[in-house]
Formats: sequence, C-alpha cells, structure tokens
Amino acid sequence: MKYHNKEQFFCQCYPGWSGAQCHIPIDCSMCPSNSICIGSIQNRSICVCPHGKFGSSCRLQLVCPTGFCKNNGRCIMIDKRMIDVSYRCFCSEQFFGPRCENVKHKTDISLENIKTPLYLLTYIYTKISFERSPPTFVILQKMTMFQTSVTVYSQAQFRIVIVNIDNRYYLAVLRKLVSSNIVTSISPAQRCIPIHELLPIELFSLPRIQRLKSYHIPCQHSFNLQCFVDEFYMCLCTEERYSNCFPLEHQQTFACEDNVYCENGGTCLQDRRICFLNILCVCNDCFFGDRCQFYAKGIGLTLDDLLRYEIRPNNTLNDQSLVVKLSAASTIIIFLIGLVNSFFGYLVFHNRNCRKVASGIYLRLSSIISTLVVSMLIIKFWFVTYTYMNPSINRKILQIGCLLFEPMLRFFLHMSNWLNTCVGIDRAMAVFQGTSFNKKRSRCIARWIIYLLPFLILSSMIYECISRDLFDDYEERRVWCVVRYSKSIELYTNIVQYFHFVAPFLANLISAIFIIVYITRLKTTVQSQFSSQQQLLNQINQHKQLVISPIILAILLFPRFLVSLLSTCIKSSQNPWLYLCGYFISFIPSSFIFIIFVLPSTFYRKEFIKTITTWRQRFMRAIRAWQ
Repeated sequence: MKYHNKEQFFCQCYPGWSGAQCHIPIDCSMCPSNSICIGSIQNRSICVCPHGKFGSSCRLQLVCPTGFCKNNGRCIMIDKRMIDVSYRCFCSEQFFGPRCENVKHKTDISLENIKTPLYLLTYIYTKISFERSPPTFVILQKMTMFQTSVTVYSQAQFRIVIVNIDNRYYLAVLRKLVSSNIVTSISPAQRCIPIHELLPIELFSLPRIQRLKSYHIPCQHSFNLQCFVDEFYMCLCTEERYSNCFPLEHQQTFACEDNVYCENGGTCLQDRRICFLNILCVCNDCFFGDRCQFYAKGIGLTLDDLLRYEIRPNNTLNDQSLVVKLSAASTIIIFLIGLVNSFFGYLVFHNRNCRKVASGIYLRLSSIISTLVVSMLIIKFWFVTYTYMNPSINRKILQIGCLLFEPMLRFFLHMSNWLNTCVGIDRAMAVFQGTSFNKKRSRCIARWIIYLLPFLILSSMIYECISRDLFDDYEERRVWCVVRYSKSIELYTNIVQYFHFVAPFLANLISAIFIIVYITRLKTTVQSQFSSQQQLLNQINQHKQLVISPIILAILLFPRFLVSLLSTCIKSSQNPWLYLCGYFISFIPSSFIFIIFVLPSTFYRKEFIKTITTWRQRFMRAIRAWQ
C-alpha cells in the first residue's frame, strides 16, 4: 500500500504474518477475529482491540454506566480503572460539559440575497479588546447546495457575531450586552466594506498610521454603514458615528497541514490546527462528496447531470427554478410531437409501397423506436425530478430507476440515430448504383442490420449498464445515481459514446454531399448548356427529398456532440442553457420522423394522403354501420 504523505509503499500483512515484507510467521491464536494481530511476544499474541473491547485477548467488554452522558451524548472509556475519570463524553453540537449537561447558546442566521457559498466561517466574540481580541469561538461550516440559513452554537453568551463568506465579512450580531438564542439575517447591506472602497484615493494611499486618523470619515458620510475592514482591523461605527477598531486576523489560515483527508485535489479546511472540531473538503469543479471522492459528470450528457444542481429538495414543481420548469415544458412538448410524428410515420411506412427499398424498412422501425425514445425521455425526466424533490423515496425504486432508465433511453436514442443514418446511406447507394440498384438485396441487407444493430449497441454500452449504482451524499442528505469507472474504462466508454454521435453525424453529412455532387456531375455531362452552379441548384431542388433529411440529421446531431466534447461537468454556478439546448435538440431527429422524412418527399406525401383517405373511409363506413 502507498503512504498518503510520501511516494513510498509498505506491506499490509494478513493475519498470521509480520515483518517489513510479511515474511515472519506469528501466532495469532489468542486474538479474536474482530481484532488485529500485529505480532507475538513470549508465546503470546499482541492484539489491537476493536472499539468496546479491552484486555490482552480483547475478551473484556468496555461498558459505561447507564445514563453517564446526558442529552444523548456518546460515552467511551479511556482506561480500564472503571472510575469517573475513566469515562469521556462526546456531546452533540447543542450541548457541552463533562457529561453534556449544559445547553449551548444558539444563533440562527439566514442568508438574504447572498449566493450560497461552499462554506462559511463564523467568528463569535464574548468581549472586545481593542489591543488584541481573537474571537472566542471560530466555527467552520460547509454549506449544502440550496442551504439559506445556518445555526451556530457557542458555550458562552456573545456580543458580536461576524460571518466570513468568500472573504467578505458580514456583521450578523452586535449587542451592547452579551446575548444568546438570537434569530437574525445577513444581507449585502450588512457587509463590512473594505476601506479602499470608502476612502478617497489620496487618503487611502497614505501610510497606514496616518490613514487611521481618517477612519471616522466613512462612518460620518454613510449613516447606514455598520462596519468596514482594512488589512489588519475590523472597525465598527458607533452611535456617535465614530469608528472603533479591533485587530482581525485576515491572514489566519484554516488549511489542514497534511491534506490527506480530501481526494481529487480538494482543499482541506479545519477550524483548529490541533484537536479540530470540524473538518471539511472544498471540492474542485466536477467533484462532490464529503471527501470529493466522486466525479460530478456522467459519460455524455444525462438528465442526472443537468438537473442535479438545479432541483430543490422538498419543494413542489412551482417552487423550482426556471431551468427545471422549462425542462419540464420541453420534455412534454417533445413527447407530444414525437407521438404524433411517430404515429403518422408508422401509417406511411406500414404501407407496402413505401417499403420496396431498405429506407422504408428502416423508417418503419424508426417510427416505432421514436415512440419508445420520447416515452423513455418523459419517464426519465419525471423520475429524476420526483426523486430529487422527494429525498425520502424508497431506495429500491431509486435503484431500479438508476439501473434501467438512463441505459434504456440511450439505447433507444442510439437505435433511432443509427436507423436514420442507414436511410441516408441507402439513398446514397441508390443514387450511386442508379438503374443497377437491387431493391430486393437492399431489403435483405436492411433486415440483417435491424437484427444485428441492437446487439452491437448493447455490447458497446454494457459496462455502463452494470456499473451504475447509488451514492449516499450525507452532506447534502440526498442520493445520487452515479457510474463508477476507472480511467481506462472512462476512456473506452467516452470513445464509444462519441462514436455513436460522430459516426451518424459524418455518415449523414457525407451522404448528403455525395448525393448532391454525384447527381450534379451526371447531369453536367448530359446537359452541357448549363453551368455547374446552375446544375447544382437544379439538382438540389429536384432531389430535395434525398438531401434535406441527411442534412437536417447532421445539423441536429452536432450540438449535443459538441457540448459533450467541450464540457467537463454541469454545475449550478455555470450557465445551464447551453447544456439543456444541446441535450433536447438531440431528441429532435427521433421525434420528427414524419417532418424530416415524409414531408420533403412527394412520393411519401402522396402515400400519406392515400393512407389517411383510406382510414377516413373505413371510419365513415364503421360509423354508418354502427348507426
């Protein structure tokens, strides 16, 4: 195993072995299975006992007296003498004392018009000395995503409470006499403004010892100003509009000496250098978890990534952000349009006349897959939204949704994109072969592709299907659906995902260009009286049904691929609209089968009109027969 603080390795031995290379056999027969055997001496095993056990063989039970710790404090034994000093109480945040018998003083602080920070520092002063006045208590707290209030506890009553958010100081409490159990709020109006924003440049540029004489000016010019700060002092404006300043250690660091607690480059912070009470990790972008151990980006764009930092738990849909509401509206619109398009498309391509070549076979199946795509999209969206809004939902339901919905949605989306791509390729082959194009052979090839395509797509995404799991985020008190993968698997899966977007995009683009260029060259050789440019425009106009579809597909597939390629992760601090547009646009080819493939084609339009006329006549006959 590797040391945390240096580039060296050591051997962690199995029970029964010792030594630097685990080559020395030892007798561990006297150590129970839940202990750790580290050696033997004089034919006796050396056992490291688990919590709650003691003795040379870890056979004796450490038991605190019943009710020794008050207020749900946790009691542990620190020696074996079984006297009062042998017991130590660990109290919850609200209590203190040798037996957790004392109640701490509480302050509830709400954040108004202040963006929720990653963490905040609270300085609590029980008295003020204008020589050197370190805060009585410094409380370090990590904030959750949508947290708008904090509660801080102190063992003594207080006079001043200052909150530090992103190196900005806010005066939360200021009392002439000591106080406790206060409910207050902070807003930009209570910010302690840096002195360089208050003094004229000629006064601020003076040496600090001379500049201090002008510190009464900001208090007298601004009657709403409560406090301001400079490089060394926190200054309070008195009722007489003078300034009283006391030292404030701006440069005090809360960084851990050895950053072995946080992973993936997270910054470790603790409220004390020795015997800290709170320790937390400030994660880099794209990482989350109490130790920054999880990556906040799935492979490709997913609804989990898009909405993870947007949906507020324990709130109704009306109370959600505009991003969530527009996503819901977009999902419903795509679902309704997709159903109508897939129904009309199936009516057209169910007709035998439209399935004389492979394109009709592909498009009939694509119409069916289109229904499945938009159905899975709306199921996935409302599952993610509902489960994120209701964190207490049954874990089994979360597990099923995590394992099934996203892989199924991707599978149907890839199927739809590839079937539409096969249409473009088949049309390009028909143009290239001309009169020698074998319709029967193309239909046979289409059937084989339809059989093989699902297996090829499933085999390419098999790892994601088996590696999805739930992760409990205890800080946010929420459960996330994540994919656990190594660097090599991440590279492989990213290549596969990009292939499913790049290959259809390039195939549709090349098909469209080939059809235009090839037909133009044929016509130019036959009709030499027209220029190449005129021939190109004429052929685009005459064969628009062959050209429009692959061009539209290529354009619509590009945004999601580009966003997936350029993005690292999606967080609420970034602009989500680019990601949302790229995500929802990628469903348009699957949802607009009828518009993309039927309407540009004169033949397909005529067949659609015939089909509608036939169904209308059947309906009218059925109505008359029923009457």
